Amino acid sequence: MHFRSVSPMPINDSYSEEAVAKVIAKALGDFYCALIGKVDNLNIKSVIKRKNPY
Repeated sequence: MHFRSVSPMPINDSYSEEAVAKVIAKALGDFYCALIGKVDNLNIKSVIKRKNPY
């Protein structure tokens, strides 16, 4: 089976790539801030005690 190389075409021309990039950057920033907050509040001794199979 042969596939032709097709250049990607936008589905919708009515959006601003800059606006999309800003929204994605904000969402990623929020996600990683929440993740770092959870890691900061993690009690490593209790996790090791729970997860250690030995």
